[in-house]
Amino acid sequence: MKTQNGKILIAYTSQFGSTAGIADAIKKELGGNGAKVETKAIKDVKDLHLYDAVIIGSPIQYDKWVPETTEFVTTNQEVLEHKPVAFFFSCMALSLPTEKSKRQGKVYSDYLLNAFPKVKPFAVGQFAGALNMSKMSLIWRLVFKLIMAKTGAKEGDHRDWNAIRRWSKDVDKELSFAKG
Repeated sequence: MKTQNGKILIAYTSQFGSTAGIADAIKKELGGNGAKVETKAIKDVKDLHLYDAVIIGSPIQYDKWVPETTEFVTTNQEVLEHKPVAFFFSCMALSLPTEKSKRQGKVYSDYLLNAFPKVKPFAVGQFAGALNMSKMSLIWRLVFKLIMAKTGAKEGDHRDWNAIRRWSKDVDKELSFAKG
């Protein structure tokens, strides 16, 4: 994939900072081929026409991307179908080193590969998240305590920065932006 000027947008939704941290880490690895890279919260993205490629990320909650992210892709399908697009997600279930967790990650990836009729991502990154209960309201803490009791997930930062860097470098190579 080659584009004209190599401007990449990493658009993300992040409720408690974990996915935003992943977006920032991806940004650090991109641009090795002369691309300009921006990260923005999805709510702050105004015009996708300004970018040659878009990477979109969201946490998984209740087995799906958060609604804001899904709505963003659905609303912008006509623009995104003409650009290289990659998706990524963060998910606490991936912090568990089990076969069930790996299978669940594959289910989420497969879903995202086919979720939007006009948008076909060339890559889907899946990463464990971070869980810091002190950043949450009382209601969210109660919700996550129930989820943790059910799944066995633990509070803490479970992001694998090396895996995030590897995926980002693969995305950078795939985009193959020509130096300007």
